[in-house]
Amino acid sequence: NAVPSLEQATDGFRQLGAGVLEAWSRALVSLGLARNGAPEARDAALQAENLARYSGTPGARYFPYLALAEIEPERAAEYQSLAVAVQDECCLAPLAAPAPAAANVIPIGVGRSVPSLSIRCFGGFSIAIKGRPVDLTTIKPRVRAVLRLLAVHAGNLVHREVLQTAFWPDADAETGARNLHVAVSSLRSWLEPGVGRGGSSLLLREGDAYRLAIQADAEVDLVQFSKALAAARVARLRGGVDAVITHFQQALELYAGELLPEDGPAEWAIEPRERFRAGALEAAQGLAELLLKQGDPAAAANACATGLWVDRLHDPLWKLLIQAREQAGDPGAASRARRDYARVLEELGLTASSRA
Repeated sequence: NAVPSLEQATDGFRQLGAGVLEAWSRALVSLGLARNGAPEARDAALQAENLARYSGTPGARYFPYLALAEIEPERAAEYQSLAVAVQDECCLAPLAAPAPAAANVIPIGVGRSVPSLSIRCFGGFSIAIKGRPVDLTTIKPRVRAVLRLLAVHAGNLVHREVLQTAFWPDADAETGARNLHVAVSSLRSWLEPGVGRGGSSLLLREGDAYRLAIQADAEVDLVQFSKALAAARVARLRGGVDAVITHFQQALELYAGELLPEDGPAEWAIEPRERFRAGALEAAQGLAELLLKQGDPAAAANACATGLWVDRLHDPLWKLLIQAREQAGDPGAASRARRDYARVLEELGLTASSRA
């Protein structure tokens, strides 16, 4: 078992300020813990992925994704795809990984309906129509961005002036309107090839506004996330602890990363990105607090780890994580959490006593 040696090396790299080496070492530790079945494996994998992302070591995300594929067999295919993407991006040699668990297989005779529309905005944009992924790579970047803005407001009207201001701020009203019309026409022909003028059922115009229409069976991660978070808030007001836990868990499972990272600091993306991020942190903290009260510190620690993956500087979640590790009777994991928390405070120029 090489994990203890790797953990010792990780501490040494951290003390030396060798962020890149620490990121790789933590990544390997996370995979080792996952293969050993350690209870803190998910926590370690999420933190390792976060460190790799923010230390400028993208290749180190490979091992945490493999670890998460083993820890969460129901999402194994998703995490293995992420690992392969990192491998290709960083030209890494392949590492043999265990096959996905059978829980991810649909039994013969059990059907699963294909949604009319599937949209993912968390962690990167993708869209599929009736199960068919739509390749948008050949569409002009600005036209793709128009689709992403409409997807953020899926099911709701977006006034044309909002779109024109977002994407053609320097154009006069007439030019902006013409550019928007061309962009929408291009999207319609790409999303629904062969559909005649006025026959689109996805991208609708109503007066001076546009709407990305969603049917009842559509799967839109932002819509599902918002519904889960709203249901948790209502259940909390009514005192339904089990329902609150269920809905907070659903919200966290849907939050696969920040909103539309490909749009960077675009003004129209900043407010919804921060709003959904705050919602994910609310779900993580609320879930951890409830699970601790119910005497499930291991699950509470997982909720904390997910929240810290969203925001590694979130002070309440670090304190809850340490508390959860202590209540679980795992002094080693509690000690690691304290060290990680101390490192975060050190980065902020603070000490644990100053945040107490």
